[in-house]
Amino acid sequence: ERSDLPLLVDFWAPWCGPCKMMAPQFQQAAHQLEPTIRLAKVNIEAEPHLAAQFGIRSIPTLALFQGGR
Repeated sequence: ERSDLPLLVDFWAPWCGPCKMMAPQFQQAAHQLEPTIRLAKVNIEAEPHLAAQFGIRSIPTLALFQGGR
């Protein structure tokens, strides 16, 4: 769904130790920042095509999108 709100995406995987350490802070940020910014998580093992599409080569990676870019 398209939105004018910025979108912050956390690319992660279940086996990633740093991803697990960052998860609680990301969840807390989601509660504090929404609805002014949307936050989402993408499991690169479940969605490898998204990781490839956005050139994700290491995790955790945070990507900020605005206006679909």
